[in-house]
Amino acid sequence: MKQVCNDPVLYSKIIPNILPKNFKEDIIYLWNKYKPYEKYTLEYNQELLDKEKRLNPLYDIFIENVKDIFDLDKRIIIEKRKYWLYVTNDKWHSTHWHNHKSTASIVGVYYVQVDTPIEFENTTYQPQNNELLIFDGKLNHKPIPSLNTRISINLEVNHNK
Repeated sequence: MKQVCNDPVLYSKIIPNILPKNFKEDIIYLWNKYKPYEKYTLEYNQELLDKEKRLNPLYDIFIENVKDIFDLDKRIIIEKRKYWLYVTNDKWHSTHWHNHKSTASIVGVYYVQVDTPIEFENTTYQPQNNELLIFDGKLNHKPIPSLNTRISINLEVNHNK
């Protein structure tokens, strides 16, 4: 994990081959079949249910890096193991400024497929496919939508430090 920005403080790690087989293809298929964006009003993310716990390896790497970066003891970390999916394409490309301070101390975003940046108040960062970006949950940010298929997964954790 390396620090890629100072203001705001952003950490990054490329993690290839961490998702279940055919994950991206399955998401694109389900997105196009069920068109959840047709029901959206203000909600931009879809909860990603992981009943079979196939995303645990990704969350485990997220937690290990959070502990190292923020020097947190396992006892003060409150894992959520809940995932949110953000997809944009030529049919759905809405976004807004937001933060996660009401739901998480620390946020991770794993970029499955991306060709557009994420904007913060002081900088714009261009992530890569298979990149995990970690930052403080209080940071205001806005993903820049793409007319191509853009897929990211939000990971969250709280701590009582």
